[in-house]
Amino acid sequence: MRKVLLLLILFIASLQAFAAVSQKIFPVDSPVYQEIKDIYLATGHAMPSPTGPWSAAELSSMIDRIPFAEVPDYLKDSYSHVIAELGKNLNRDFDFMSLQFSANTNVELYAHTNTDGQVRTDKNGVTEKVFTGRSAWSYDVVHSNPFLNINLEFDVKDHFYFLMAIDIKNGFHFGTGWENEFGSGHFGTTIPFLQNLGEKPHLSIDPNMPYRSFASFGSDHWTMQIGRDRLNWGLGKTGNLAISDNLPYHDIARFTAFSKSFKYTFLVSSFPHEEMFYVPKYEGSSKRGNIEKEPIQGIKLYLAHRFEGRVIKDKLSFSITEAILYASETGTIDWRIFSPISIYHNLYIPSNSNSTITGEIDFTPIKGLNIYAQLLVDDLAIAGEKAGSPTNNGYPNATGVLAGATYSTGMLNGLMTVNAEGAFIEPYTYIRYNHNTTALSEEKYGLSYVVAIRDYASGNGPDSLVYDEYWLGYKHGPDSIVANLNVEWKRPNFLTLSANAFFMAHGTHDKWTRWSEVGGTGDEDWKKYSVTPSSGHETENYRYADAQSRNAVCYTLDLGLFCQYHIKENLKVYGQADFIRIWNVYNKKDENASDAQFVVGLKYSL
Repeated sequence: MRKVLLLLILFIASLQAFAAVSQKIFPVDSPVYQEIKDIYLATGHAMPSPTGPWSAAELSSMIDRIPFAEVPDYLKDSYSHVIAELGKNLNRDFDFMSLQFSANTNVELYAHTNTDGQVRTDKNGVTEKVFTGRSAWSYDVVHSNPFLNINLEFDVKDHFYFLMAIDIKNGFHFGTGWENEFGSGHFGTTIPFLQNLGEKPHLSIDPNMPYRSFASFGSDHWTMQIGRDRLNWGLGKTGNLAISDNLPYHDIARFTAFSKSFKYTFLVSSFPHEEMFYVPKYEGSSKRGNIEKEPIQGIKLYLAHRFEGRVIKDKLSFSITEAILYASETGTIDWRIFSPISIYHNLYIPSNSNSTITGEIDFTPIKGLNIYAQLLVDDLAIAGEKAGSPTNNGYPNATGVLAGATYSTGMLNGLMTVNAEGAFIEPYTYIRYNHNTTALSEEKYGLSYVVAIRDYASGNGPDSLVYDEYWLGYKHGPDSIVANLNVEWKRPNFLTLSANAFFMAHGTHDKWTRWSEVGGTGDEDWKKYSVTPSSGHETENYRYADAQSRNAVCYTLDLGLFCQYHIKENLKVYGQADFIRIWNVYNKKDENASDAQFVVGLKYSL
C-alpha cells in the first residue's frame, strides 16, 4: 500500500513539473514510447498513436489515459519510469529559459564471415558486393550509434524547445565501389578511422551532422516542429507502408494536433530532385560531384496529411494517410499542394506528382493481444480505366498489404512479447514514369517514392558528394513477400532478450525499375513479370544494364538473437548475432550466399 501511495504522489508531482519541457521531442526509437505501448497492450487498449516522433505533451496525454491501478505489477516500474522521464526538467534554469548539455559514447564492434561474395556493376562501372555496405547488415547500421553524441537542449517558457545533436562517427562512404565500404573487411568498429579493422586506416569522419536538429513549439494539444529528425508512421516491425524509418533523417516541417480520441498530422519533407543525379544518365549513389560546382536544381517534396481516431472504448484505432510526392525540374510550385486538408489525387497534376493513400487499423480485443493491418494504394484501376492483365496492355495496379499480431504477458517478473507479421507488396508499387516525356526511350527518371540523401564521400577528392537512395515507404520495397516472427522477454531498464526469424521472397523489381504499360502477352509472361514476386524484369532499368537477365526470385532467411543488459542506469552492453542465407543473389539463378554477422556494443551516458 505504501508503494502505491508513493507512486501516486510521484505521479501527481510529475504532472505539475511536466509543463517545464512540454515541447521536447522524443525520437521514433524512444524507450519511453515503447514502454507506453507495452502498458497500453497489457491494459487492453488500442496502441497509442504510432505517428512518431512525439512531443512530451503528447506522450503525457497518452500515459494520463491509463489509471495506475490498471497497470499489472510487472509493468509498474515502467509506468513510474515513463512519468519520471516526462517530468524531467533541463538542468540549467535561467528563469524564463533553461538549457542542458548531455553526451553519450558508444563503442560497437562488428564482425562477419563473408567478404568474398558476388559482385555486380551498374551502368557507370561502380561495383557493389553482397554483404558489403550498410544496407547489407541485419543490425541497423544506417542508424548506428555514433562514437560520440553531444546534445544541446534549450527550452523557452514551456512552449519553445530547440535541440542540436552533434554526432562524431565514421562516414558512410570512402571512395568509389565496395572496396572501402562498411563490411568490406571481416571486422569493423564505430571508432573513428577504424571503420574496417585490418584494412588501411583512412579519414572517414561523417560531416553530415547534425542528424537531429530542430525547433518545436506548441501547447498541451498541438506541436509544430521544423528542422531535421527521423520519421516512422505505423506499428510495423519490418517496416510501414506510408513512411518507414529507412532514412538517416528527414528535413521537415510537421504540425500535429491531438486529443484523447483524435489526432491530425500535416507533414512536408524535402529531398534533392532527381535532376541532380539522374541526368544525363543514371548516376545515383555512384555520383561523385564537387560541392562548389553543384548548383541546386529542381525541387522534390513529400507532403502528407494523416487523420487518426480511437473508438469502441479505446480498443480500436484507425488512420488514413493521403500523401503526394511532388517534383519540378524548374522549381515551380503548385501552391495547392500545401493545403492541409485537400484531396491530392484530385489536383490532376500527374506531370509533377504521384499520390498514395494508406489505411491503417489496430484492434485489442483482449488484454495483451493486438491485431493490426495496413493497406496502401499507389495505383488501382477503377471501372472504365485500362489496367494491365495477361490479355490487356495497360498500366499495372500497385498496392501493398501489411498485417500482424502482437501478444504480451507477464513472465518471470518481466514482459514476454510475441509478434508475427507479414507483408505483400506488388511489383510496381512506389514507382512511376515521368509524364513530361511521351516516348519511353526519352524518359530520364521516374517520379517514384525513392528519395535521396546527400552524403559526403571522403577519399575521393575534395568536397565529394554521394546521393544515397532509400524507399520512402516499406523498407524492402515492392515485389516482395515478407514473413517475420519475433519473441522477446524484457525487464525494462534491466535486461532484454529476443529472437527473430525473417524470411523474404523478393522479385526482380528494384528502386530503378522503369514503370510503364505491361501485359497483353499471355499468362506465362504475366506471371513471370507482373505477379509478386516476379522472376523476370520486363521493363528497362535506370541503373543496371543487365536487369533483364534477372531470371529468379531472390529468397532471404535471417535468424537472429539479441541481448541487452543495463549494468547501471547510464551504462549498458548489448549484442546481436545473425545467420543470413540468400538464394539467387541479385535475382540470378543458383547464385547463393551465406553470412554470419556479429555486433557487440557498449553505451555510456554522461
